[in-house]
Amino acid sequence: MQQKVRFQIGGMTCQACASRIEKVLNKKDFVQAASVNFASEEAQVVFDDSRTDAAALAEIIAKAGFEAVEKTDAAAEMPSENHIGWRLWLLLAINVPFLVGMAGMMTGHHDWMMPAAWQFVLASVVQLWLAVPFYKSAWASIKGGLANMDVLVTVGTVAIYLYSVFMVFHHRGMGHDGMAHVYFEAGVMVVGFVSLGKFLEHRAKKSSLNSLGLLLKLTPRQVNVERNGQWQSLPLDQVQIGDLIRASHGERIAADGIVESGSGWADESHLTGESQPEAKTAGSKVLAGAMITDGSIVYRARQLGSQTLLGDMMAALSEAQGSKAPIARVADKAAAVFVPAVVGIAALTFVLTWFFKGDWIPALMNAVAVLVIACPCALGLATPAAIMVGMGKAVRHGIWFKDAAAMEAAARVNAVVLDKTGTLTEGKPEVAAVYLRPSENTDENELYRL
Repeated sequence: MQQKVRFQIGGMTCQACASRIEKVLNKKDFVQAASVNFASEEAQVVFDDSRTDAAALAEIIAKAGFEAVEKTDAAAEMPSENHIGWRLWLLLAINVPFLVGMAGMMTGHHDWMMPAAWQFVLASVVQLWLAVPFYKSAWASIKGGLANMDVLVTVGTVAIYLYSVFMVFHHRGMGHDGMAHVYFEAGVMVVGFVSLGKFLEHRAKKSSLNSLGLLLKLTPRQVNVERNGQWQSLPLDQVQIGDLIRASHGERIAADGIVESGSGWADESHLTGESQPEAKTAGSKVLAGAMITDGSIVYRARQLGSQTLLGDMMAALSEAQGSKAPIARVADKAAAVFVPAVVGIAALTFVLTWFFKGDWIPALMNAVAVLVIACPCALGLATPAAIMVGMGKAVRHGIWFKDAAAMEAAARVNAVVLDKTGTLTEGKPEVAAVYLRPSENTDENELYRL
């Protein structure tokens, strides 16, 4: 029997990583379909549950060099740093003297450059220690049969570093100022700026691109629950099915349930789209996330968390954000051959430059330039990120898409046909005009008060 499972993936650095995981999973005959979204860091796998299970699929992903955690109610989100760690701070600090030296070169102050020996020491710290995550990622991707962006960073920066070390210890390439013409700053700055770019990209994906947190805020963290005949304020995660919960004016409903006593009005527009509040009395059904706009009710919890209608909607939206639009698959195919193509162009640049100039040093520099400028590949990130941004903005405006393919199809809609029931409103009535009979002794402000 077919079953769908979703994994949160850790360790991906570019679209080539997502393509590699897809390739590994889709090779298995018990996997019907596997889709990995780099922007949302999520994998969706449809498989035959009579032949394997989610744990085995997670192990397959782990063998490919990535972390995989099944997305369930009990599973916690992978920890994600939204602040700059000490490693990145150190890397950026090492970049500062190199930036000062380069600024000096541009303004004719070559004395601002550090001695080659100091450059060698700082560059060695970067290449032999701080850049190790790039090496691990590059090696894992090569073992998996696909090259990611870290391969470009590794090949380019290591080539620059080894060349500069050769120049320092063999005293070659000495300029008129007696300093060796080395390029340690290029390797250090590429590692530094790519690392900073990855951090900013990761933070953007975790915060700006994902708007599902807006739905999470619809459920209260603390609720009034009756326990042993007394009302207690408890965290939502301690509420159990069957508990009696009280919600008063201005509070939100914490679970799907049935009103036991009291009466009030509930705004359920977040789920039903109905702008007018619904009257709630004993026996009425209430939905998680609804706002009590007037009155006070006591209801019995029937569904909690993901079992509520709100939880089901959040799961559907999360799955939609992790899905792929048809255009995204075109970008994936291009990204899959991007790195090998860049490496090939770099090699061709090296050969042609050496052939025409007769010197391997400028040939190496030109080849490295091709590698490093291709590192921040926007191709694999732009499409899935655009899908996440689009869906996030849609959620904030009360529009929910079933999947990315539906959102792409919506761009081709030419006409929308609606019935005449008058439900197409903003849900915020406004007074358009006020007419007073001359014989009435009531002014406009009195009408507003009434």
